[in-house]
Amino acid sequence: MSNHNYDHNQYVRLSEFWEEKLLSNTVNNK
Repeated sequence: MSNHNYDHNQYVRLSEFWEEKLLSNTVNNK
């Protein structure tokens, strides 16, 4: 069994996390 699916899910979670972080930073800097 390959870990491709797991890696993909991890990547999606990470990008969502960073998107939220950057979004909140942008809001805070306004």
